[in-house]
Amino acid sequence: DSLAYLALKNTITEKSGERKEQKKTLKQIIKLDADNYEAYERLLEMYLESGNQEGIKKLAADAPNSAIAAMLSEYLVDTPYLELTPGVYDASQTLAITSERGNSIYYTLDGSSPQEKGILYSDPIPLEHGYIYTVRAVCKNERGAFGDITSGDYQIGINAVNYVTSIETGTGTDGQI
Repeated sequence: DSLAYLALKNTITEKSGERKEQKKTLKQIIKLDADNYEAYERLLEMYLESGNQEGIKKLAADAPNSAIAAMLSEYLVDTPYLELTPGVYDASQTLAITSERGNSIYYTLDGSSPQEKGILYSDPIPLEHGYIYTVRAVCKNERGAFGDITSGDYQIGINAVNYVTSIETGTGTDGQI
């Protein structure tokens, strides 16, 4: 397929709303003309609309020149890092969450969605004695795109050995697991 044909095909698929075919056509244009800034912009737009962070990461990793790489890097969102290893702890702990790119971080402590119910992270989070936390965190860039969620379970000051009484039956003290 020639570039002229693919450009026409892209226009037709865009006007007809055939998103899947248009993405395929834009990828073909990029394959034939790796420096086609407009094709990258349009494909990026489509990835943003669908929340396809993996597609954006792949485009950025394969960018043929610094102008396209710079344009795409503005839309990348990293995955937050939980500085405290998930696990069982005897005493209260403090959890720091970091973002390599300096993105905003939203988190929850109850396992709910950080995109929907997240608290904006600003300072290390105290994990208090006697609680089990299911931390979920996500980064959000300046353009409003969310990255991948990271999560970890923290059991603070609860004796796990005495908590589960039978692995085979799944019963524990107070009939809980």
